[in-house]
This record gives sequence, C-alpha cells and structure tokens, in this order.
Amino acid sequence: MQVFNSGHPFITAGINFSTYLDECEPLHHLLTLHLARSSSMDAVLPVFIRPLTVEIGGTGNYRHAETVQELAQMLVGGKWPANGKAFHSALWRSVEAIECYVDAETARCAFVEAAHEAGLHIVPDDQSEMKKAS
Repeated sequence: MQVFNSGHPFITAGINFSTYLDECEPLHHLLTLHLARSSSMDAVLPVFIRPLTVEIGGTGNYRHAETVQELAQMLVGGKWPANGKAFHSALWRSVEAIECYVDAETARCAFVEAAHEAGLHIVPDDQSEMKKAS
C-alpha cells in the first residue's frame, strides 16, 4: 500500500480513496472510492476469480465478473442496493485480494454474501436454489 501525506489520496492497487478512514469511522465512506484505470505497464494485474453473474441495477440488468477488480467496481458503482455489514466486508476483502493479502476466492465469497444480504442472486452459485423456487 502507498499512502501519500502531501494531500494526495490514499492509493492501493489501482483504487483511489478520496478519504483515508481509520477503524473508528463508518465504512460506508468507502463509497467515495474510485477505481483507477491505467494503461501503463505498471498497472495492477487482474486478480481472477471463478466467473459469476449478478442481476444488479434492475430487472434484466446483468453484470458479469471474472476478476476481483470487477467485483469491487460493482460494489462501488452506485447501483448496489444495500450497504450493510456484508457489503463492507466484501469491499475490504476485494482490496485485500487485489493486494494479495487474501486469496481471490475469499473476496468472491464475501461478494456473494453481500449480494445475498442485498437480495441479489448470483449465477452459477444460486442456480439450484432458483430452480427449486420456480
């Protein structure tokens, strides 16, 4: 992680935080984070996951993810329906996976839990449950 004290944002693995938060402050302020995109050679390498698809932002609007960075983009993209405890955990696990502190599967599992907390279904994870309901 890189922290700049001269008024620059907190930057970690291609994610810019406009405000650094200590543990006492509410985690929902992390929504101020912006995913940096860079085409330079020193850009962060993608952290691959087992692919998943989630219906987010309304009926028929599906988003597909194959990397932890794409999971993080869904979480902070402004269309996530809830920001409860699992949401914050998924956000932190995504950052940790990008920084290689946890494996990609840990971030993916946290994302799936956050989706369930928000009432969203994940394909392929929830397919058997969805078949039972129909």
